[in-house]
Amino acid sequence: MQGKQTIKLLLADDEPLARQRLTRLINALAEDYLIVAQAGDGQEAVDLAQQHQADIVLLDINMPALDGMAAADALRQLTPAPVLIFVTAYDQHALAAFDKQAVDYLLKPVKLERLQQALNRARQWLPNKKQIIQIKQYNQLYHIELADIYYFRAEQKYVIARCQKNEFLLEQPLIQLEQSHPQFIRIHRNALVASQHLRGIKKIAGKPYVLFNNIDEKLEISRRHLTEIMRFFKNWL
Repeated sequence: MQGKQTIKLLLADDEPLARQRLTRLINALAEDYLIVAQAGDGQEAVDLAQQHQADIVLLDINMPALDGMAAADALRQLTPAPVLIFVTAYDQHALAAFDKQAVDYLLKPVKLERLQQALNRARQWLPNKKQIIQIKQYNQLYHIELADIYYFRAEQKYVIARCQKNEFLLEQPLIQLEQSHPQFIRIHRNALVASQHLRGIKKIAGKPYVLFNNIDEKLEISRRHLTEIMRFFKNWL
């Protein structure tokens, strides 16, 4: 498609029929996706992803040689690392998929609408499409990668951008951040969370909170936004 960058996809599944079905669905999207390789096991997926510099890998879990979870660990070590979407017939691995920093979890047979949703989400996290937020704080200018931000939380007249080890203050309003960065989900009138960094939901003293990968902090989900965040997690199951 003229004027757009081609997104390189790799399909990894030990069942040829499953790869054929995904190929038909991807072709039906009529977007700028190119299937650069197909793998029948996890090790082949890692080798081909590195060889073809795949942007997104659609990865089955139960595969020979190297299963999908082990392959995900290896794929994350590549430079640049591809964005991962798990595609499986089993729903019990969804939480483990979060720990592997996959952006979505598709259950077979994959539906076109869910595939489109997953690929749209993956595009937001492509390493070669890094989004940078410029923050001026204490007379210093910082350039923060959006992928490193776990959440935005409004506090008085500022918004806190929380990274794994640091916090930064922004004057940009939450509503503007929400409109500019759809990979962040509204969980409260004062908070947006990065979908890539979510690990699950936990009730504490009767109130629901979101949990994150790699940080211990939890954020409360308001009653108004609980349905939306539950729908997000349900898409994984």
